[in-house]
Amino acid sequence: MHERDAIAGGDLLYSAALATAHDPLRFALIAKDQNTLYFLKIAYGHLFDWVHRTDLVLVKERPMATARRAELEKQRKTRQVRSLTFTAGAAALLVAAGTLAFFLINGRQSNDVVPLGATIVPQNALLSLTVSTDDGPWQKLGQFGTSESKAGWNKYLKHFETDFLEPFGLSYNKDIKGWMGQQLTMAMVSPAPEDAAQAGHNATVWVLPIRDLQQAQSVLSRMASSGAGQKRTYKDVEVQTFQSSNGKIVSAFILEGRLLIAANGNNTLNQVIDTYRGGPSLAQTPRFQEAMSTVEDGSAFAKLYVNLPMATAGALQDTGRGLSQSNLERLQAAQGLGSTISIQEEGLNFKAVSWLKPNPKQELKGSNKPQTLAKSLPSDSLAAISGGDFQQVWQDYSQGTESQLIVPFNPKKIQSGLQRSTGLDFEKEFVPWMNGEFVAAVVPSTDKSKQGVGLTVLVKASDRNKADQAFKKLDVALRDRHNFLVAESKVGNRTVTTWKVPPNLPLASHGWLDGDVAFFTFGAPITKRIVTPENSNLLGADLYKATDKTNLSFNSGHFFADLQRTATLMKNSPLLPKLSPTTSQYIQAMDGIGVTSSIQNPWSTRYDMFLKLKR
Repeated sequence: MHERDAIAGGDLLYSAALATAHDPLRFALIAKDQNTLYFLKIAYGHLFDWVHRTDLVLVKERPMATARRAELEKQRKTRQVRSLTFTAGAAALLVAAGTLAFFLINGRQSNDVVPLGATIVPQNALLSLTVSTDDGPWQKLGQFGTSESKAGWNKYLKHFETDFLEPFGLSYNKDIKGWMGQQLTMAMVSPAPEDAAQAGHNATVWVLPIRDLQQAQSVLSRMASSGAGQKRTYKDVEVQTFQSSNGKIVSAFILEGRLLIAANGNNTLNQVIDTYRGGPSLAQTPRFQEAMSTVEDGSAFAKLYVNLPMATAGALQDTGRGLSQSNLERLQAAQGLGSTISIQEEGLNFKAVSWLKPNPKQELKGSNKPQTLAKSLPSDSLAAISGGDFQQVWQDYSQGTESQLIVPFNPKKIQSGLQRSTGLDFEKEFVPWMNGEFVAAVVPSTDKSKQGVGLTVLVKASDRNKADQAFKKLDVALRDRHNFLVAESKVGNRTVTTWKVPPNLPLASHGWLDGDVAFFTFGAPITKRIVTPENSNLLGADLYKATDKTNLSFNSGHFFADLQRTATLMKNSPLLPKLSPTTSQYIQAMDGIGVTSSIQNPWSTRYDMFLKLKR
């Protein structure tokens, strides 16, 4: 953002809000004059240096971002689903929910640990989704949402019918449902080179259990009799290939009279037959069965598996971002994400697990502890993220194990930014005493506009004297190097240090709560709300409790977001990024989200996730 893009009006406007899974915290600051802008660039761009998520003044970036989102939405529709992005915790839930929304079809449930088709789906599958074929769960799911979101879901359902069945003169209810068994599996795999033009970025494999073999064979016979099909044999398996009037190609074969396997491409289906004849299958993925057994749920109506290295690499390719060799090696250490999804009275419940490959260079470290600091947050906090040990999280992120964690930040940027602007070494001055519980939250201010929000961070300190020394060094550096106004005052019975930029505008504050809990605030004026206890706190808020369905009382992290209020803030504020119409449509059907993580062993992390939906 350039200085010439500054918007006139007001000495300083600042606000912050939870944005998207791709950009969790974005702040916007607008300066009127060059001097104020100069101070903001020093204080904000260098000191905190999560500047890649910061706009110092806004006007031109938002339309570009909107155009980019529109372009990506157009590409997604033409390719169906090109790739999935995964980041642990909240993003894991969004990936799962988004996948289900796209592939909703009528279906029945299975209680097997290994999903249907896992023994014949190739091991290099990007994802596998197994869903029930019983009408009951889907009718229950249909009770949730707004009229707009339901219309959107029905549109995606129609895509399944129009893209995969109608070109061949088929209808799901008329031609498929009657002979299909209790569940079906959809898997996305890398297409064979010969099928790339037909299948696109990823090929689709369908595994349909057969309840009535005669009816299933009748469907294939009717397709063949239309003159658009031909037979061939591959490794002693008879395959039928069909081409629709619009050029779509589907190959299918019946396996042992019990499964109908179909794929959009001849050679892609050959990969499935190779797997059937002894090639590596999804079920043979290292630790797949052991990990999936930890999230088994007899009431689940869907099971999801995501190949983390392939999904992340595909997402990076789509965005044009590259990876260094070291980061690529760390990414390859991750193996998969598995989840079961069940429908509850108030929404969708996800039991998920992510895991590493055997003998990775990195292992998961850390301990699971009760999380209590959220009781110091106001009950109307828009979002909160917490962990049991900031020092351990810092070390894990510094070593590149971000994909196993729930908190989004970049240690290298914080370290280098603080070093440049103040001369202080964050790892030396701050990290050693920050080895306790921490929480970061987006909190509404109490100013007259009621539009501003601020960021607060609370952390339990193991050595208060060292913490005081570190903050004093920081205060002195900002005052001497950048002419910040640093002053102490009383808020209630607490001593608070406030940073101000000319002309006497408060920017941040820090101090102590009870005992060894240090606090820091930034942005809109929320210090009083953090320092002075209110009648209720976030842990007692109705929405927080509604999304906190976990039985992981000892955990390594928790995430919460009030989706409706966050979306409203983003819609009404001219400073914040706008959600795409499609995203807004689905967000309107969601009240809130809660995610709890727990490190199970050196190679796996469990997640309990709940998405509260509107009725």
